Amino acid sequence: MRSRAGFSAMRQPCRSSCRATACASSRVRASCGPSGALPRRAASSAARFSASSPSARVVAADAAHPGEWWDGRPFDRILLDVPCSATGVIRRHPDIKVLRRREDIAVFARRQSELLATLWPLLVPGGRLVYASCSILRAENSAVVSGFLAQHPDATMPRPDPAPPGLGRSLAGEPGLYLIVGEAGTDGFYYACLEKTTAAAGTAQQ
Repeated sequence: MRSRAGFSAMRQPCRSSCRATACASSRVRASCGPSGALPRRAASSAARFSASSPSARVVAADAAHPGEWWDGRPFDRILLDVPCSATGVIRRHPDIKVLRRREDIAVFARRQSELLATLWPLLVPGGRLVYASCSILRAENSAVVSGFLAQHPDATMPRPDPAPPGLGRSLAGEPGLYLIVGEAGTDGFYYACLEKTTAAAGTAQQ
C-alpha cells in the first residue's frame, strides 16, 4: 500500500531514481513523508548516491510543503512517484483487495493532484516532470494528468517516441502510458512526462 510520495529532482547534469525515499544535494533532491531522521530506505538511497556522486546528500522532508526545504532554485527534472492505491501490484500484495475501499480512490486522486500542483512551480521553464504511480486506475493516472493540463497552460506533453514493446501502451485520447500487469512480466504501472513551456513560466513560478 502506497501512502507516501516519492519525489526526486535534479539540476543538470545528474541521474536519479527514487521511490518513497528522500535525497538532496546541489544536483539532486527528493522528499517524502514528514521531516525528520532518515528512514531506512532513504539511508539506502544515500549509500547509492554517495557511491556515484560524492556531493549527493539525502534528506527526509515533506513533498507537500516545499517551503520547508526548497532553496528556491528550480529543478531541470522532477520525478513524482505519487501515493496511490497500488492496484498495479495486487498479484504480489493480494491483501490490497481486502484493505482498499472504493472511496479511497477519490482520496488518493485528490492528494495526487495536490502534489502535482505543489511541485510544478519548482520546475524550471523547459524542464520536465514525470508523474508515475503503481496504480492502473484511470482516476489516479490519466484523469489526474488531464485535469492538471487543463488547469495549467504552461504544461504540455512532449511528443513521445514510440514505446518499445512491453514498456507501456497509451489509451485513446488519454495522456501517458500504462504498463499492463503481466504483459512484459512486470507489475502494473503508469507514467506521463510533462514539460513546462516558457510562455507562461512567470505565472507558474508565483
